[in-house]
Amino acid sequence: LASGNMDVRVATFTDDEIGAVAVSFNAMADSVTRSRAALQSYSHSLEEKVATRTQHLEALNQRLEEASQLKSEFLSTVSHELRTPLNVILGYVEMLTDEASGPLTVAQSELLNSIGRYSKLQLGLITNVLDFSRLSSGRISFHVERFALAPLLEEIRMLASSRLIGPVTLTAVVAPEVPELETDRVKLHEIIRNLVD
Repeated sequence: LASGNMDVRVATFTDDEIGAVAVSFNAMADSVTRSRAALQSYSHSLEEKVATRTQHLEALNQRLEEASQLKSEFLSTVSHELRTPLNVILGYVEMLTDEASGPLTVAQSELLNSIGRYSKLQLGLITNVLDFSRLSSGRISFHVERFALAPLLEEIRMLASSRLIGPVTLTAVVAPEVPELETDRVKLHEIIRNLVD
């Protein structure tokens, strides 16, 4: 029985204590046999459940990978479709600002500056969406450049001032000794604008 032979039984010839022990042994052997069969059945059932669950999880994981790939492709396409016209608009704004089509009035210059600011803002938002997508997939990029802080703050001040109500004004002052920054301009713009908002 200990070696795994479940067919072992003891013959009972007497009604004395040895016979009682033999009967008890046989009852124990039957119980062990039933328990072992139940355990094997449960183990087999558990293996089937684990295999089924594993197949289900693998299929789910495959669908998640496909969805992630579709999301990346969608964001890339949307980004291209949105960024292209914005870059064209910014190019035209720059040409008009340089008075390529003739002199501008002060009002026209202000309007062009507003168009340029808001177009750059939209371009930054699209970049942020892409960065979020890259961050979620473990890839994010930075465009490091040197620039002065004052013009960046002035852009943010102009954007925020258009939303101010009443006699509230917003000013941005940069000390003259502050050197040029070397970082990602779009991301810094977004961080400061979020603080102002």
